Amino acid sequence: MFLEAPGTRTLSNPYGREPIMGLGIFIIMIAVGAILTFASDWELEAVNLDVVGLILMGVGIFGTAVYTSVLRRRRMVVPPVAPTVTDDDRRDLL
Repeated sequence: MFLEAPGTRTLSNPYGREPIMGLGIFIIMIAVGAILTFASDWELEAVNLDVVGLILMGVGIFGTAVYTSVLRRRRMVVPPVAPTVTDDDRRDLL
């Protein structure tokens, strides 16, 4: 929840709204995929659960990689620029 006025943008949330999916959903996809692939022995006629599990794990790993790379770019810190002081500004201070 942000404390700014509606419609304002911040560096941490440039689009002015909460993110829909986070890193947690990708980790859950990896876990569910691993459970379907390695720990279940269910048999369905129309669906191969091993393939579904592998697909979920692949999408989870890909989503985690993309999310962390975007998060890393978003958290990049730009050092502040020091103001330029000219000789005229120094004379005004004396």
